[in-house]
Amino acid sequence: MDKIQKVYIVGAGPGGKDFITLRGLNVLRQADIIIYDYLVERSLLDEARGGARLICCGTFYQNGHLKDQGKINKLLVEYAKSGFKVVRLKNGDPCIFGRT
Repeated sequence: MDKIQKVYIVGAGPGGKDFITLRGLNVLRQADIIIYDYLVERSLLDEARGGARLICCGTFYQNGHLKDQGKINKLLVEYAKSGFKVVRLKNGDPCIFGRT
């Protein structure tokens, strides 16, 4: 891949799968990489296209380790610079609750 892609910050809404915006859902379905919080409704991840890489990195993720914000930011930039379309999927409203 030779073109730098964008990073999309998408709010998953307050819970159920039906609370995400249409734009957010469309971007989620097109993403190559989805970096999501552990609080995100799992059924939303079923909307990812086949072959998309899913990375859990909220405050706590699968093996219980912490992932600090600097590392998350680095992941977002590295994947976008490598030509991947990246979604940072946050639980709730990312403008209120998110750092990125």
